[in-house]
Amino acid sequence: MTNAVVQLRNLATGQLAGTTTTNVAGQFSFIHNQPQANLALIANAVTAVPDPPLSSRAFRLTARPNPAAGVTRIGYTLARAANVTLVIHDVAGREVMRLLNEAPREPGEHEARFDTRVLPNGLYLCRLRIGTESVTRKLVVAR
Repeated sequence: MTNAVVQLRNLATGQLAGTTTTNVAGQFSFIHNQPQANLALIANAVTAVPDPPLSSRAFRLTARPNPAAGVTRIGYTLARAANVTLVIHDVAGREVMRLLNEAPREPGEHEARFDTRVLPNGLYLCRLRIGTESVTRKLVVAR
């Protein structure tokens, strides 16, 4: 088992979305055999993702009802005052709706209502971002 730094990229744009460290075990070989590339093909691998840092637990996100057929309530709790961005993405990573954009919020529980009838049935990702930290939850639209 070894630690690997993984770059997370938006599949639609190719832009770097962040990095994480994970534990990797299995058979893998380096591409171009260059250590600075830090890129590996992994076959038959077992991965483990460590718990997020304590600071990212400073907020939480829920969507109810989920699956949604009409208006859903996206609830979030903040441990500290912050500017909040709340975005809905399709599974390809494209932004389909921005519910909040750097909106100032006090600590405590908050809710945004979202009418899912404007979207086709399918799986979506609801992302709450505060500064450089974010949390994402799945949202299913089914009528």
